Amino acid sequence: MALLDVSEVLSDPDLIEPTGLVRIRRVQTVSAQGLASNTETPLAFSGVVTAGKGDSLRRTADGNNAQGNMTVTTTTDLRPEMPGQDADIVVWQGRRYIVESIAEYRNFGYVQAYCDLLPLAG
Repeated sequence: MALLDVSEVLSDPDLIEPTGLVRIRRVQTVSAQGLASNTETPLAFSGVVTAGKGDSLRRTADGNNAQGNMTVTTTTDLRPEMPGQDADIVVWQGRRYIVESIAEYRNFGYVQAYCDLLPLAG
């Protein structure tokens, strides 16, 4: 077990994202009649947001597609998609990002989530 715990640094107001972050955890239940129902549970959390590859606009014959990504470093539990569970969504500056993958550094007190911008429509 590592002796360095950076969780205190990740709550420093000089370092964390001042506009706030929201984690949306999605759960789907199926009724006895076979009808699916989706529930979203929001949770405000703090973390450090850094750029991924940056935002870009992909132009194709079918239309334009905005792409972007970011990395969130936080002590909050964030989850990518796994069997039987949807990936968490992170809302930052009014934009929704889906957790694509996680780098686990829990022995140091944090996780890094790599997030991709969700499509603007649809």
